[in-house]
Amino acid sequence: VCESCVRQAGAMVASSFTEFQDLFLLAECFNRKTVSGNRLAAVSGAGFEAVGMADSIHSDDYDLRLAVFSEAGRAALRELFVRKRLDSLVAVSNPLDINPAADDETHAAATDILLADPGVDAVIMGMDPLSPVTRTLNDAGPFSLADPGSIVHRVAEMASRHDKPLAAVVDGGLLFAPLRRALLERGIPVFPLCDRAVAAMAKYMEARLLAAALREKA
Repeated sequence: VCESCVRQAGAMVASSFTEFQDLFLLAECFNRKTVSGNRLAAVSGAGFEAVGMADSIHSDDYDLRLAVFSEAGRAALRELFVRKRLDSLVAVSNPLDINPAADDETHAAATDILLADPGVDAVIMGMDPLSPVTRTLNDAGPFSLADPGSIVHRVAEMASRHDKPLAAVVDGGLLFAPLRRALLERGIPVFPLCDRAVAAMAKYMEARLLAAALREKA
């Protein structure tokens, strides 16, 4: 009862120290972003991660909706996959599994399309750093995240043009710690697990929506 009253008063309630940290991170990164609904788009180059995000949108503490893409958004995605020769491997759906063959440009372009879609309120992108076609490593080789065409630079530029929340998921252990740090330095919240990202995003968005409704009633 106490937690319910606090939530209805517009506060975010964390059930653990980890959850508190996650909500604080989102509040820090999204304070200038607009939360206008609870329709989530999930995209990942890893099928298990895409499915994991879809499976995590409901719990006893929160409830998100999987966004229904507009026809213009679906057409743009289909055009992207044809251009990248992924159309025989990727189905346009939510969650969007773009396949491990999706390179840096595909990750960023697909996410850009989703953020621009009027039927989407927020996006979580799984970066699939283990893919052999993405630049996610902290070295000077062909997979360097310092490359201007790397996913870090593409996503940072793209996210700056949109007013909707975008969070990233980067698993893979300490090898990809520099990638996580580079994203955070550019204002993009990063999570090590997809279900943790969805839970944090859900609670944050619900709190923002409720706070907005309370301000309208005041």
